[in-house]
Amino acid sequence: MIFRLDESLTQDGFPIDTFNSGLERSPGLHLTDVIRDIAGVLFPKQKVSRDNCSWNREATMGMGFLWECALSDVMRDKMAHRIGEVECDGIMMSPDGVDWGNGVLEEYKCTWKSTRHPPEDNWEWMTQIKGYLWGMGKGEMTRVVMRVLYVMGDWKGGGPEYRVWRGEFEEWELRENWEMIVNHAKARGWV
Repeated sequence: MIFRLDESLTQDGFPIDTFNSGLERSPGLHLTDVIRDIAGVLFPKQKVSRDNCSWNREATMGMGFLWECALSDVMRDKMAHRIGEVECDGIMMSPDGVDWGNGVLEEYKCTWKSTRHPPEDNWEWMTQIKGYLWGMGKGEMTRVVMRVLYVMGDWKGGGPEYRVWRGEFEEWELRENWEMIVNHAKARGWV
């Protein structure tokens, strides 16, 4: 048996669109755009390293989409439901899943970060989750379940690890986070 790399099939890159959630992303300002811009201001060295990353960005993002789609399909019939886009103060957001009966946000992440780094150490994740919670409940919804696939586990050779994290925020944390997001968007002239 002989296998050869077929460059004609790989030149278009990783087929990200194949793994989308089936939900349309509307035009306009999205929460992740604001968060990435704030992160670029607060953590400029991280932004530079992310922009200069030697990894195949499309394949990396594709794995995240695969994880999100797989869990969305599984959780849809068990607990969390994909609700589509939510708009708050002119900013669009797309939560991965919501368990309305228990008032819990579900968020799915696929990461190359080590399991030694809990979700609360990730500023962008926490800012996004707090934004979703505020956008859906204005302080009434405060709990999240994060289902995280750590592709490299602890980076010591053990392989991928799956972890489920539960978190709860105070109403003031959500409000302050949302004020930061909206104020930044206003300062940029986006809303």
